[in-house]
Amino acid sequence: MSTNFNMDTTGFLQTINKLERRFDELTSRESQRRVYENDGVNPEPLDHRLYVLAHEVFTNTGWSMDLFSAAACFDVTLMDECRRFLQGSASVVRRYGLPVWLYDLMNASTLAAYTGEPSDRMPKCIRILTPRELAIRGMAKGRKRYGSKKQRKEDVWQFVRETHRLGAFTMLKWGEREPRSLSIARMMLTDPGIGMSMLRDDAGVDGMGAVPDYRYRRVVAYEEDLMDQVGRWDDDHRNGAETVDGNDDHGFTAVGARYLRDGERLVEAYEHLWNKETPRSRDVLLSAGNRDDNRRDMPLWQNPVMLRNLAISLLGSALASDLIVGFEDRDRRMFDRGVEQLREAMTIVKEDGFAMMPKLLIDRYDPGVESLLYCSEEESESRQRLFRDLCEGLACVVLHRVSDDARSRRMAIALIECETGAYEELVSDCDEAACQK
Repeated sequence: MSTNFNMDTTGFLQTINKLERRFDELTSRESQRRVYENDGVNPEPLDHRLYVLAHEVFTNTGWSMDLFSAAACFDVTLMDECRRFLQGSASVVRRYGLPVWLYDLMNASTLAAYTGEPSDRMPKCIRILTPRELAIRGMAKGRKRYGSKKQRKEDVWQFVRETHRLGAFTMLKWGEREPRSLSIARMMLTDPGIGMSMLRDDAGVDGMGAVPDYRYRRVVAYEEDLMDQVGRWDDDHRNGAETVDGNDDHGFTAVGARYLRDGERLVEAYEHLWNKETPRSRDVLLSAGNRDDNRRDMPLWQNPVMLRNLAISLLGSALASDLIVGFEDRDRRMFDRGVEQLREAMTIVKEDGFAMMPKLLIDRYDPGVESLLYCSEEESESRQRLFRDLCEGLACVVLHRVSDDARSRRMAIALIECETGAYEELVSDCDEAACQK
C-alpha cells in the first residue's frame, strides 16, 4: 500500500514564494523605469538573490533560465509565463505534494518526446536564444515557435532530461527525511523511466490515477540485489592488506580503493566476454520485470545489467556510454575510448583521491566561457548540454559510492548544480574534520 513521501513541502513552498516575490520585484514597473532611464541598459542583468532562489527550486534547468531572461530583458510574454509556472507549481505542491508535481512534469515531458509536440510547460529558454528567437517563441503559435524540426526534436528530449534532473535534485534537496529519496534520485539519473515510476510509491501520485503497473519494483529490487552481490564479492575477494585503518578520511580512502578494484574487474569482465554471445542489458531488465528467470539468473560477472550498472557507478551515464554501448554493440573503437576514459578517472583517484575525482574530471571536460565565445550557437549549446550531463552523471557516481547519506546528498546536489567550487568546499570540510579527529 502506498504512503505519502516524507518531503519538506513547507520548506519548498516558502522558497518558491520568496522566489516569486523577488521575481516580481525585479520585473515591477519601478524596476523597468530605472532601466529605461539608464538608456535601456540593465545595470544588474543577473540578480544574485534571484539566481540563488531559482537554483534552490529549479536547479540548473531551463526554468531557471526563463526567470533570469525575463528579469533581464522584461519580455512581457515570458514574464507572464514565468508567473503562471511559479504560481501553478506552488498550487500543485500545496494541494497534492511534491511527488505529484514532479510526476506531472515528467509525464508532460515524456508525452512531448514521443509525440514530437513541444509542451507548453517546456521552458522557453531550454536552449540559448537570441533576443529575436525569444520574441518569436513568445509571439508565434504552434510548434514553429520552437524553431526548426531538428531543434524541436533536440529540445523535447532535453525537456525529458531536465525534468528528471529536476526530479533527482528535488528528492535530494527536499527529501532528506524520506528514506527512499536517495535511491529514487539515483534511479532518475540512470534509468529515468524507472525513477519516474518509483514516484508511484507515493500515495498522492497513486491517488491521481497513475498507471497501476508495479513491475518497476521488481526491476529496482533486481538491480539493487546485483550491486549488493558485487559488494559481497568484493568483501570475499579483496586482498587483506587493502583493509583501511581507522584514520581513513571519512571513508574516502576505502571508497577510492574499492573504485580502483571495481574498475579493473569491470574491464577484465568485458574483455573476457568480448567474443561470447551475451544478451543486451535492457533485455535482461525486461526479463526481470516480467519474472523471466531464464535470462536474469546468470553468473554475476557475466550479467550485462550488473556490468552496465557498475560502469555507471564508476563514470556516470554520460561517460560510461562508450564503455557500455561499445561492449554491447561489439564496437572495439568505442569500447577502447570508454576504457581510456575509465583509466583517466582511475588515475585521478590514485593520485588525488576519490573525493576530488569528480571535480578534476569535470575540469578536464569543462568547455569554459572563453572557448564558447568562438563556437557557433549550435556547438555552444551542444557543449553546454554535454557538460551538464557529465556533472549529473558524476553526481550519480557519488550517490552510488559514498555511504554517508547526508554527505553524498550534499555532494550530489553540488554536482547536479555544476557548482564545482561548492563541491570542492564540501570535500575540504571533510578533510578538515578528518584532521580534527
